[in-house]
Amino acid sequence: MTRWRRFMRILTFVACLGQTWGQSKPACYDYEPVEVKLTGTIISRTFPGPPNYESIREGDEPETYWLLRMPKAVCVNSREPGDIYEAKTNIHRIQLVFSSEAAYKTYGRLLGKRVRATGTLYARFTGHHKTPVLLTVTSLARAK
Repeated sequence: MTRWRRFMRILTFVACLGQTWGQSKPACYDYEPVEVKLTGTIISRTFPGPPNYESIREGDEPETYWLLRMPKAVCVNSREPGDIYEAKTNIHRIQLVFSSEAAYKTYGRLLGKRVRATGTLYARFTGHHKTPVLLTVTSLARAK
């Protein structure tokens, strides 16, 4: 085997190792009551609401929600077989749920910013839930 061929084989081997080492599994979280901490950017989106949850142009009430957009996909483990808390994968956005409307004013300065959100996860179960998984927020802080 020539030096050039040997060099190319070693180079190919090292390149393949680099690709394997660079791949990481997404972080997986548990549903409530487990507290989680997620990092992402808060974005605001408007969706069609009642009565049909289909089209604002056709008369549905607009509903605006904050979502946490995460740079890397996450997953959520199932809680119980047959429950609405089923496993979810490839999650990039999670709807943020606050205990009061006042939280939007309190955290308004964080809209569009990278934050660390703390709270508990639960599964979508109404038309007002716009992502498969939602986070009941206990605290929001600017991410470092």
